[in-house]
Amino acid sequence: MAYQLVQHQEDLKNAISTAMEKNPVVLKKNLHVQMETLVLAPLQEVVHQSKGPGPWGAIIVNSLDECEAEQYHNTKVTGPQATPTQTDVQDQLEILQVLQAASLDPDFPFRILIASRPKPIFCEFFDP
Repeated sequence: MAYQLVQHQEDLKNAISTAMEKNPVVLKKNLHVQMETLVLAPLQEVVHQSKGPGPWGAIIVNSLDECEAEQYHNTKVTGPQATPTQTDVQDQLEILQVLQAASLDPDFPFRILIASRPKPIFCEFFDP
């Protein structure tokens, strides 16, 4: 998301670049920390310098059900033991939680649209 914001929101480019320079290991942190460091804090900085949060547009998340936990594979282990430490469902739930937290931030000026097949994890999340 931070990459897309840098590509499409010129005013965020410097704020996100500065955040990366201050915390170069942020991409190894969990999604909550990444969202706070690379998206929410820079947005807060830019929004407070502008006229207020106002809606900037929408963030569309397509095919969340296709998200796989590949990034969690232990690269030091091969064979049947090389399993992800986090399942696809856990990854998908973490993404939903991060997006929900962002949407509740008063400085987050986007609407979020999530398109996905109605898997049980999504139905439970949106209709507890």
